[in-house]
Amino acid sequence: MIKIRGASDDLVEIYGSCYREDEIGCFDADVRIRFLDGTIIRVGYPKDGKAIWWIEVEKQGTAKQVLTICNDEDSDVYSDIFEIDSEIKSHSVIKRNILIDIERRPSHEHDARRSDFPDSRSYGAP
Repeated sequence: MIKIRGASDDLVEIYGSCYREDEIGCFDADVRIRFLDGTIIRVGYPKDGKAIWWIEVEKQGTAKQVLTICNDEDSDVYSDIFEIDSEIKSHSVIKRNILIDIERRPSHEHDARRSDFPDSRSYGAP
């Protein structure tokens, strides 16, 4: 099984994979990882204002997978941990754009609090 987790405040670490990267630098950005079985995850930091990495499954593929949630920023591993029985196909580093001051926007605008720029850097197969 491949294991994905965050470390420090700027790295996504990859264990047990043949993928060309074993860590992905991502200061002030999220990482999207695509797997051969169709699964797509997104990894980011911080989680709910705490010094914890979060992982979200954006698309469920066919491979066996486990997502272990972390809510303790004082634990040795201060990250959600994603494990999957499928190889990594590609990844993207995604810059964040936080929309601030929702009340001052016209009411006809959408209500999203966060939107993303297009993937700023993509690696591997599309």
